[in-house]
Parts: sequence; structure tokens; C-alpha cells
Amino acid sequence: MNYLLVLFACVLVNNVIFNQTYGICPFLGVSKKTDQAIGMGLAVTFVMTAAAAVTWPIQHYVLNRLGLGYLQTIIFILVIAALVQFIEMVLKKFIPSLHRSLGVYLPLITTNCAVLGVTVDNISASYSFLTSLVTAFGLGVGFLLAMILFSGVRSRMEGSDISKSWKGLPITLAAAAIVSMCFKGFEGVIAIPSAAEAPELYVKATESSSSGDVVRDLLLAIGIVTLIGFICAALLMVASRFMAVKEDERFPKIRALLPGANCGACGFAGCDGYAKALLEGAAVNRCIPGADDVAAALADALGREFEDVEEQVAVVACNGDCNVANMKCDYHGLKTCAAAKLSFGSQKTCTWGCIGFGDCAAACPQNAICIENGIAHVDTRACIGCGMCAGVCPQHIIKLTSDKERVVVLCNNREKGADTRKSCQLGCIGCKKCEKNCPTGAIKVKDNLAEIDQSLCINCKACVENCPVGAILYANLSGWHRQAKK
Repeated sequence: MNYLLVLFACVLVNNVIFNQTYGICPFLGVSKKTDQAIGMGLAVTFVMTAAAAVTWPIQHYVLNRLGLGYLQTIIFILVIAALVQFIEMVLKKFIPSLHRSLGVYLPLITTNCAVLGVTVDNISASYSFLTSLVTAFGLGVGFLLAMILFSGVRSRMEGSDISKSWKGLPITLAAAAIVSMCFKGFEGVIAIPSAAEAPELYVKATESSSSGDVVRDLLLAIGIVTLIGFICAALLMVASRFMAVKEDERFPKIRALLPGANCGACGFAGCDGYAKALLEGAAVNRCIPGADDVAAALADALGREFEDVEEQVAVVACNGDCNVANMKCDYHGLKTCAAAKLSFGSQKTCTWGCIGFGDCAAACPQNAICIENGIAHVDTRACIGCGMCAGVCPQHIIKLTSDKERVVVLCNNREKGADTRKSCQLGCIGCKKCEKNCPTGAIKVKDNLAEIDQSLCINCKACVENCPVGAILYANLSGWHRQAKK
């Protein structure tokens, strides 16, 4: 029961971030995204617990008995550094995606004062070995909890209307202070029992056996530090041998040829995933943003034949701006399409169309999307076809199409014609005039919405001319790559 009190007290009352203010660097650096926050929190929890398990016996059975307690800091840092290197090997071997997402922050655990502070505090408080493990684990869980909570807070702040003077670090620190005050409310409810209340949680101090000979103590200190350093180095050598990740020597060169957008348009997990797939035989023409130039470079580097890339552009399948679409409410909240979608669907009567808060524009690496009159517009001349806008659109109205195409349907509403007209003046009403007048049968009406089979379309404009509401567009959709070739 006492160990449960210790655990909950460490997570809530003595929270390593919000109460003791340890580990602020990784807390501020990796709490922007939930997946990275969880990964860092789990890594820190493991390192904290392992560090407590290793440093406690070193302190009590080596340093204290030899009168070398003053070596505590340097020895603990040495041990923690070795543990972090071991964790990095494990993640790189078994969870490479998490290893890449943590990036430079994983080595920062070595200098994370939270890990060092917890091990030192456990010794100072005279905790027993088991109590030290429970404390370290609880503080690690508290760190993880703080990271997850604050990642949610920061995600909301990114889409909020914040004055320029408060953007960035100021509002982040202010939010952290507010959250820390919430944790202050747990004080007095749960506390770690004292030595008088639970003596089994503590250990008696080990007597020092220092000889008083300065030269002898100095040589002994050097020997202990050297010995522990050699032990850590040997263990890391063994671990690196069994956990070595074999990489194709060509990987860095192939990876350098890719644009680095990590958009996933190739069908793999970012540019690293595509580079590995290329070495295993994947087609060289799957990088849409890189287009023919990248495909040619890849083919040359891999000794294969060039394969043409089908350049694509993004098209917003909605034309219902504020001038033609009816509004059902005035939204006051987090100005993101994702948040509005979760709340009520859209401030427009049409729940199928563009919400217009610009999640796609924020995701576009080319600044090819803008919001005008409450609707997203794509400048196809700047679009590289990465598809990142389509990935973040909660309405799924952004489609990727070949930039050779000329005819597109600018509507996503699948309600009956009468209901569509009540929502938007330019919405497809499913009248089938386009279908009846198409000479090749390229356009069909399914679920009250016109769809075009581009393989059959001859760009005769018959559907455009016969559409009574103007929901079909004929335009030059040439993308950035085709424009650059001119």
C-alpha cells in the first residue's frame, strides 16, 4: 500500500515537470506532437528506472563504502549516458520510425536534468532500493503524463488567435505555469510516507571507510571512474555488435536525391521509406513532387531505365464560397477545419463542402493554397502534387488528379438536388444532363453527384456547356513541374 502511495505521489504531487521543474528542455522541445511526446516520455521513463536501478547500488556499495560520495555526479552522468546510448541502439534496431521522430532530442536525455535529478534525489532521501525504483518509475510516468497533456494544449494553441508578443515561447511557458497550478491541487491529498510512518521505504546511511590519505583516495577515485567507464564501454560494444543495423551503402546517396517533403505521395512512409524501397526494387517514378528530374537522377544512380512520372495537382472539389453557399451559424472557436468538423461539421449549410479555415493552406509546402471568401483555392501553377493538403482535409474534398486533365467537377455534395440547391447555388443537383450529352460516356451521376472517367474524356466541353448550375469546370491544370519545363 505504501508503494502505491509513493507511485501516485510521484506522478501527481511531485510531478517531475510541473512541481520539480526538471527536464524543461525536452518538455518544451518535443511536446508539439503527441506521437513524439509519447515516445520521449516512454524513453525517459525507461532510462529513469534503469538509472535508478544501476546508480543506487553503485552509490551504497561502492561510493559510500569507499568514502567517494563526491564522485556521485560524474559517475551518475557516465552511467546515464551509457543507458541512453543503449536505448538509442534499441530504438534504431526495433522502432526506427520513433528513432527518426525523436531525432536530436533522444541524445538530449543524456543531459536531461530530470534523469540525473531523480537519481540524486533518491540517494539524498535515503530511499531503499525498491522505493528508488518505484519513485523513478512514478516520476517517469509523471513526465509522460505531462508530455501528453501539454502536447494537447500546444496543439490547441497553434490554431488559436494569439497576439504576436505572446506567440512562441511566452505563451508556451504561461500555459505550462497554468497547468502546473492544476497539479498543485493534489498537494495534501497524497504524500510519500515519512521514515517514522513507513521505515521499510528507507535505508540507513552506509558508513564511509575513507582512509584520510589524500593520495590514496585520489588514486582510488580515478580507478573507480576508469573502471566504471570501461564497464560501460564494454557493454555498449557488445550491444552495438548484436543490435547493429545493416544499411545499404547506397542509401545515403539515394536519400539525398529525394526532395525531403515526406509527403507520402509515393505510397511509403516518407522519403526514408521510399529510399529503402528503391534499393529493394521499387519503381523510380513514384516521387510526385520530384517529378521527372528526380526520377532521372534515381534511374541513373540505380542503373535502371528512366520511367516517366505522371505529374499531379490538387483540386478542391467545392465551389461554394460565401457568395453562393448559405450559412447556418457564426462559428467562434478554434479556427481549424479539424476542430470545426468535430464540433458541428461546418458553419455552412452544406456539410459536404469546404469548411474554409485553412488546414490545407497551413500544410502546403509550396504556399500554393489560399483561402478566399471562405473556401480553399489551389494555384495549380505552384502545386507539386505532394498530396499533403488532401491528407489534412477532414472533408476529403481535395483530390489529386493528373495535371494533363482539363475537366473537373467542383462539388462534393451527395444529397438530392432539391436539398443541394438549398445549401449552395453552384452545387451539383444530379440532373444527369452532363451524362446524357457526353458523347463518350465519360461522365456518370452516382449518388446524386457527377463523376468523370478521365480515361474516356476527350475535353469536348459538352458537360460544361450543359451543366445548369456551373458545377463542372474546364481549365488548364498544368502544375509547377510542367510550367517549369516551358
